[in-house]
Amino acid sequence: MITKGNTGTRKWFFQEHPLIIIAIFWSLAMLLVGRLTAPSSVGCSNDNNGGGIKIASSNHAALKDADNEKHYGASNWIFDLIENPCERIGASQGNQDCILDVIFANIGTTNQYFLEYGFNIPDQCAGSGPNTCRLWRDFKWKGLLLDAENENLKIGLHKHALYSHNIVSILDKYKVPKELDFFSSDMDSHDYFVLRAVLESNKYRPRVISVEYNSNWPLGWTVSMVDPLLNHPEVRKPAFTDANCAWGASASSWDDLMHRHGYQMVAVTHMLDLFYVREDLLTDVVVPSSPEYFDTADDNEPSFGGHLHHVALRNLEFLDQLVDTRVFEDTGNLKLAKAHARGRILANIGLGEPFTLQCFAEITTV
Repeated sequence: MITKGNTGTRKWFFQEHPLIIIAIFWSLAMLLVGRLTAPSSVGCSNDNNGGGIKIASSNHAALKDADNEKHYGASNWIFDLIENPCERIGASQGNQDCILDVIFANIGTTNQYFLEYGFNIPDQCAGSGPNTCRLWRDFKWKGLLLDAENENLKIGLHKHALYSHNIVSILDKYKVPKELDFFSSDMDSHDYFVLRAVLESNKYRPRVISVEYNSNWPLGWTVSMVDPLLNHPEVRKPAFTDANCAWGASASSWDDLMHRHGYQMVAVTHMLDLFYVREDLLTDVVVPSSPEYFDTADDNEPSFGGHLHHVALRNLEFLDQLVDTRVFEDTGNLKLAKAHARGRILANIGLGEPFTLQCFAEITTV
């Protein structure tokens, strides 16, 4: 736009009104900067009130960067499970049924086949709460159930004592699919070594695995009951020993094992189960580091471990049945792994909080 001055000379508008032009350009610049720096929406939710995931919490914010920003949207169901934990909806002991619903809604199913071992009664939907009841009863999945003491062929529950030397042949016998949809481990004893044998065989690659962890052990402690027949499968089956608070394996032992075989933690039923999904099924979602799953635990139920919620041990006779799994995996030396577990436990008895292992707190002499 041009105008004529008093002399008749034609002038451009910006020559007559420079301040207006400067103001216009300044406003446009600020608008552009604002659009480039404004925070993007990252919320999604599966809760009933329509709220979003609070990704901006201190732990989760650190994971967001330019390379993975695209994952922080509606597909980020893993963070949703952390921020908005499932409620108990079925026959499982905790919220495992709901977690399984969310997992399979996001990764899909293939053969709808499950394997679960560890039952305290010969029933699929009773006792302490199997993880597969709802899949079998409500969704008509098929599968194999195993236990050392109970049997019910009507529901596919077969009686077998499981060890690292026989688990793979048992799965072969019952023609378990190589990539079954769901694998649930709950023996309260040497589960670590049984599942380890399955994964080490490379014959079976479950898509989803749940394991019961012993939260009497603090995070960072890699402790498990040892397979009593490890390296000696010819020995007669030993009687089951009640381990009280030292049963099973710690969360960190499980995490080491699962990461080594290509699985990532996606959910936790606090003080009960850890859920893992095969890495190749998680390519489109950011997976948080394992400790983040424990940051949201109820203060009254410190699932990060180390706080007693089973019967305390009253003597040290059980120490010989425990191993440090990280030492065992690094060295292959069972004797050294036992010695390391024993030494660390003895070094932390009677030292006072936060180092005292509550599982051993009632032991007065070492």
